[in-house]
Amino acid sequence: MAIVTMSQINAAGDGSEVNLKARTVRWTGDAAYPDAGSAITTILRTTCEDGGVVPVACVPGDCGIYRPIVTETPAVLRTGVAAWPVADQNGNTVIYKLNGGAAVTVTLAGAHTTAAHLATSLNAEAGIHAYDDGTQVTVKTDRTGTGASFQVTGGTANAVYLFSTTAVTGTADKLVKVMTEANVDAGANVVSTDLSATEFNATFLCE
Repeated sequence: MAIVTMSQINAAGDGSEVNLKARTVRWTGDAAYPDAGSAITTILRTTCEDGGVVPVACVPGDCGIYRPIVTETPAVLRTGVAAWPVADQNGNTVIYKLNGGAAVTVTLAGAHTTAAHLATSLNAEAGIHAYDDGTQVTVKTDRTGTGASFQVTGGTANAVYLFSTTAVTGTADKLVKVMTEANVDAGANVVSTDLSATEFNATFLCE
């Protein structure tokens, strides 16, 4: 269908109150990138927040097959295991609620003695991703912002995994995610994604 008429409603610098600043940055990715790797988070903080501005959008430059974006933070919860490996939790359960929804029961099948075992099982669940962070299993929601929440409410395996049963929520704080060509977080449901050979450059629009 052809456009017959078009009119401008508002535009930055044309009577609006929009006042954006642009910060262009180059950086190299992390060797292990589960979700918003530390180097990328540091770049964002030192470039934008330390300058007294808040990033609201990102215009990627040449980043190969990847695309950095600005997003809000997810809900994050970690296990509290004293040391891995643990007693085998095969057949035991983890019960959780995601984003205020109904309780979901995960029945663990097969050997579950390592952090990688648990992370793999939780990654099979929709709406969350998990990984062995080197000390514990970290679980993050795919949803970000204040509408994101995650709560382990029980299950027989939690006597060993020791997730806190207090609900955690996302925040409006900004971070950078790296997306693939398929528009999927490069770290979601992947134990480790190596971006150390990838050079990123992008312009952050800040207010």
